[in-house]
Amino acid sequence: MRQFRDPLPSWTPPDELRKPTPSPPMNLALAMLTSSVIGNDLVDLVGSWISSMARLNMWFKQPGRRALREGEHPRLLVLEGDVAGRIHGFWQAYLRAVEESRAGEESSRGVAEPEYQALLDAVRDGTRAIQAAME
Repeated sequence: MRQFRDPLPSWTPPDELRKPTPSPPMNLALAMLTSSVIGNDLVDLVGSWISSMARLNMWFKQPGRRALREGEHPRLLVLEGDVAGRIHGFWQAYLRAVEESRAGEESSRGVAEPEYQALLDAVRDGTRAIQAAME
């Protein structure tokens, strides 16, 4: 029964994502939005990700929502963290690529384009996963 109530998250957020809010996924989103190395395309996707997290929290507590399928409750409890962990990995890879490109004094965006595209895909896929959980 304890496992049902307290599922083990697959991602342990780093200390820097424990502030300023108590929500590491939200803190990751804030870190991304306040970065000077992202474009409007990523700002848009991060906004959608934040909205999907809010909708999931509202949906989960909503009376009259569909009944949860067997085993779904523990998965929903860790979904935000799992998605954030995946996005965080791509975010860190992108930041490393930008830093390496700056060391070489080249345009950071062009050199880090594969990492940036992977980050866009991770945020888009994470948002879709959260949205799909409510269907």
